Amino acid sequence: MAVDMEKILSDTFWRLSCERSVKSIKLADVLIASGVSRQTFYNHFRNMRDLIIYTIIERFTAYPPTVPNINEYYDSAVFFYKSITEHKDFMMQVYKLDDKGTLPAAMTNYYFEWFKRTVPETYSSIWLPELLFSMKYDTHALNQLNREWILGGMKESPEYVSGICTDALPPLLRDYIENPTSFA
Repeated sequence: MAVDMEKILSDTFWRLSCERSVKSIKLADVLIASGVSRQTFYNHFRNMRDLIIYTIIERFTAYPPTVPNINEYYDSAVFFYKSITEHKDFMMQVYKLDDKGTLPAAMTNYYFEWFKRTVPETYSSIWLPELLFSMKYDTHALNQLNREWILGGMKESPEYVSGICTDALPPLLRDYIENPTSFA
């Protein structure tokens, strides 16, 4: 059975973040606690930022392989925001550490790649550029909203924020989610 080194490192980072502040966790701490060598770490991650992003994605996202309807899109968003509120201190620490704004950029890329994977290769090339632009637009806006919501103390409920995200979908993207076969 293959060892999932990313999961081992992510779980170790997560465990350490439950014991102390994210800011205080250094690469050496993760390596010692996991028993993993520095070279093995760099075989899987470029730096600690990548490990943090991987940990967030693994812990807080539950996106299905396709987006069959708007309700499932909303439900995935509710899961994401509830997961974040359950670990409010962790997420606020991570976003406060991100002084260069690289975390929202990485999360934007993750969401965008997920959206792209939901588009079958058989879709008409006429719609594809506009649909991909709508996806990119939405993911950028969504991540700005996420950043403001997290750093603002997450005062609004996960359901409320998920509703805003769902209602604010660009029309072409909403059409795609509600009726993907019309784009074939």
